Amino acid sequence: MDILEEVKMRLQNFGYNVDDSEGSSDLYIINFLINKVVKHIKCSCNISHVPDGLHEVAVDMVCGHFLNEKKTMDADSLSNINLDVAVKSLKEGDTQITYALGEGSLTPEAKLDLFIKYLIEYGEKDFAAYRCFAW
Repeated sequence: MDILEEVKMRLQNFGYNVDDSEGSSDLYIINFLINKVVKHIKCSCNISHVPDGLHEVAVDMVCGHFLNEKKTMDADSLSNINLDVAVKSLKEGDTQITYALGEGSLTPEAKLDLFIKYLIEYGEKDFAAYRCFAW
């Protein structure tokens, strides 16, 4: 399955239905972000293609950037995303996310921001395993 289809399925799992009709802005944004994330991974690792081990990281990064774009441009379109059960606890380095149904005093916007940050940043440390040094 290609990255576009996986991004669409992942977003659907979060509660966002991608408008994949011809000429939709969702498809344009997703394709743009796929190119951006792939280029970021390739440049960060100094490699010519995204390795299989970073494929899921790329999908989540694209989803995170997409949700961030939608939050900025059309926040109402994210109303179906259920963040109350999205994450119970997560600790990555010095970042810790803990929230679940009815817990915490985070606003829905703060939960969305943390979720987007998680999607964009999670797995970036995995780049080190694929990094090639240029001489």
